[in-house]
Amino acid sequence: NHVLFPAFGKVVFANADIVIAIIQLKLLQGGSGPRPGEESHPPFLVPALALWLFNPYTATISSRGSSDSVSSLCLMLMLLLLERGKILAAGFWFGLATHIRIFPVIYALPLLVHLSDDPLPRSGSGSGSLIFARRWGLQQALRPSRRKLGFSLAAAGTCAGLCLLCYRAEGQRYLDEAILYHFGRFDLAHNFSPWFFIFRNVADDGSRRAMGLAAFLPQVLCIFYFGAVKRSSLPYKLFMITLSFVTLNKVVTAQYFAWYLVLLPLVYPELRVSGALKTAIGLWVAAQVNWLFWAYLYEFEKMEAVLPLVFLSSVAFLLSNMLVILSTDKCYKKFSYLGKVKPRRTQKAKEMEDAIEYLRKVKERFKEKPSVNKKFLDILKRRRQKTVDTQGVVDLVNSLFKGHKDLLLGFHAFLPNGYEIHEIHEIQVTEPKGKGAAAAGDNTDKPKVRRKRN
Repeated sequence: NHVLFPAFGKVVFANADIVIAIIQLKLLQGGSGPRPGEESHPPFLVPALALWLFNPYTATISSRGSSDSVSSLCLMLMLLLLERGKILAAGFWFGLATHIRIFPVIYALPLLVHLSDDPLPRSGSGSGSLIFARRWGLQQALRPSRRKLGFSLAAAGTCAGLCLLCYRAEGQRYLDEAILYHFGRFDLAHNFSPWFFIFRNVADDGSRRAMGLAAFLPQVLCIFYFGAVKRSSLPYKLFMITLSFVTLNKVVTAQYFAWYLVLLPLVYPELRVSGALKTAIGLWVAAQVNWLFWAYLYEFEKMEAVLPLVFLSSVAFLLSNMLVILSTDKCYKKFSYLGKVKPRRTQKAKEMEDAIEYLRKVKERFKEKPSVNKKFLDILKRRRQKTVDTQGVVDLVNSLFKGHKDLLLGFHAFLPNGYEIHEIHEIQVTEPKGKGAAAAGDNTDKPKVRRKRN
């Protein structure tokens, strides 16, 4: 952290956060940014990116000197390269992330599910996207494919090669402290996990290690459910697996939150943010504040008597996390357009969008007079049933929307092809001349629209 100046590491980690946001932006825009003719800023984009860029946890964790943003950056690069179809390069970054922080190994199952050689769906949620396509099933994970082989070789080769270099430099000490330590780990210092208090009250180290290994079981079950059973996109799988893994871990500190918060912007557009989810998040924050209060008294004020209250606060925090997990899973949308290949808008589609927008505008204008909106819908119904001609529809709309110039001008979305409206105080049309020209789709004799003078 002090290569060039005392705060060098903090600058690197903070800038990694910014690069992560750029990658998140590219992924939310389809892997390489918006295509010509498409909306460059979908409505979910700004709030999704703000969940990472302006998150107090993100700023605090990196600026205090924690290197978690580096492994998060590697994982974001992996997702971006997977979306672009560069499997070997994605495997390299996954291997590097696993070497830096061993926890990404829990992503192996969902990655195998999504790296199938099956053709990507052409329609539906996440169509045309490797990471946003919704997949599930243990068979998908076990079925051999070229993608899986290439990704696995690149990831395993990178991670194993780096581990070998570190082993040659540090020997058995590296294996003990970087890898083997995590399997039998038990921490007696107070933290967000209730396990610290349990380990304090068990004297035998062998029993502590056995309990530590048993603690992996609920984590493995969550990995299996969200990784293979739940039909979802790859970012959602990784997010839920990480959130449940951190929640149920034997040691939980605030810097672990960054492991799943980095995936939140990619998951946010797929969530229907309900009142229950907002309540769960509020309780999650309140549980942290409660824990910090008792932990402060214990650690800084040296009040040993409050240690059981720290434990109870850890239990409350665990329960709040579980509530967030359940609420998030319930709010996962059945359909999502993230990663969907968007066809170019045809003229017919544009006209349909204009008509829908006009209906919304009418409803909003007369929200205090719902009878007006009802009469307008009845006029459209009569026109569709051909119980009234175009001129009859025009006369009815003139009467209904009298004094609302913008609505009269906007009514062109419902007129047959060939009819136009200019700046007027009421709609006036002339019937097209020629045989069959009065038909809705006939453009052979383009009608003239007269402007009525007041």
